[in-house]
Amino acid sequence: MLISRLSIGCVDEIHDKGNQIYEKLASLFMHPMINTKDYIKFVKSHHCLICGKSPVDPDHLEHLGMGGANKNGIKDFSCINLCRVHHRERHDLGTKRFEEKYNVNLWKEAFYLIRKYFTQ
Repeated sequence: MLISRLSIGCVDEIHDKGNQIYEKLASLFMHPMINTKDYIKFVKSHHCLICGKSPVDPDHLEHLGMGGANKNGIKDFSCINLCRVHHRERHDLGTKRFEEKYNVNLWKEAFYLIRKYFTQ
């Protein structure tokens, strides 16, 4: 394992950089101009990534967990657009098997969707 070969100082530096990046992203998503409800509407306005059908469910790649814990809506930016059938199938198969079956990278698709949202 690479991390086991690193000195404690390097591990601390990596941890600090990770925290800095997270804090920058969190502050971006908490900006008053960013409304996650608008982003969810944007996701719903697209067709299913797999079959092209509409309507779609915003499928959170970063799970909300029981009760829908979604502090500041930040997990909404991990949504992809899947119809109800494929949304259920992804949960039943798991992300890895779903991606293999349909030859798709869901996190990459989520990134493309975010990029499209912010450049529209």
